[in-house]
Amino acid sequence: MCRIMQSVFFLLVICASVCEFQGDELTISTRLNNCDVLFSWYNPRKTYRYYYLTINNQRGNWIPDTEYTVKNALMNDSINITVRPEGSSKDYKLTYNVSTFESKIGDNVTLSWSVPFFIKTGGYNIYHMRNNMNKSIVQFSNNFPKLNQSKYRYLSRPYNSTCIRSTVKACYKGAGPNLIRKC
Repeated sequence: MCRIMQSVFFLLVICASVCEFQGDELTISTRLNNCDVLFSWYNPRKTYRYYYLTINNQRGNWIPDTEYTVKNALMNDSINITVRPEGSSKDYKLTYNVSTFESKIGDNVTLSWSVPFFIKTGGYNIYHMRNNMNKSIVQFSNNFPKLNQSKYRYLSRPYNSTCIRSTVKACYKGAGPNLIRKC
């Protein structure tokens, strides 16, 4: 009888340990919103008052929220986030790889890029490249886009946003002052 009680007690200790371990897990998710990435985390079984964040190895602060937005995320190749709940010694890590586009000839492609500020003189261009020739098809200057609206669509609002987004239907595309990409 004593061995049965020991076995039951041992089983209860194991179950309690597993439940506590599962209760401490955080799930980190991401959502791209224009040029920003929203990181959010949750634990369905436990709430914490504060979370300590580290972004791209830069020490952060304790925050009382379950989400954090990285502005102008397109200026990074990747974003590393580490979340540590209050009173925990465990770090939860996620690397968000900022994606570039892939397409086939003839596909619509949305080009996006971030700039630290929208310049007042000059501007930004998207190029159509064909037979080793390139032609500026969308020009962003003076806070307004110039484009052929049957082939191209400017998506950013307001027009002088530092997150520039445009949809293009063409074979080769380039975005930004010096960036050129092939479909």
